[in-house]
Amino acid sequence: MEGEQKWCVVTGGRGFAARHLVEMLIRSGRFSVRIADLGPSIKLEPSEEKGLLGEALQSGRAEYVSADLRYKAQVLKACQGAEVVFHMAAPDSSINNHQLHHSVNVQGKKCWLLRLNLTCF
Repeated sequence: MEGEQKWCVVTGGRGFAARHLVEMLIRSGRFSVRIADLGPSIKLEPSEEKGLLGEALQSGRAEYVSADLRYKAQVLKACQGAEVVFHMAAPDSSINNHQLHHSVNVQGKKCWLLRLNLTCF
């Protein structure tokens, strides 16, 4: 439908690099942005509340969903209706846990691709 807003998802959307991507996507006006991250709810810094992200969340141009990319139901909920997924999620690099990093970065990404019938190129 012409004029209908297209949705994208940013996994790990509250991480350092992903925050900048989220703002860039909102600013572009091309997509509404679904921010997917582990926290049960989004916690904004005071500057974010009064800025572009806060306005987008209030107007419905952005929304937050709590999601762990290793779980199918959460993946499907986060991606429902989205045309594009920007995969930015990764455990904090200061956590020295090989099993966690492999689970999220390798197995988690594989699960996303398989569950969403996507190909990686």
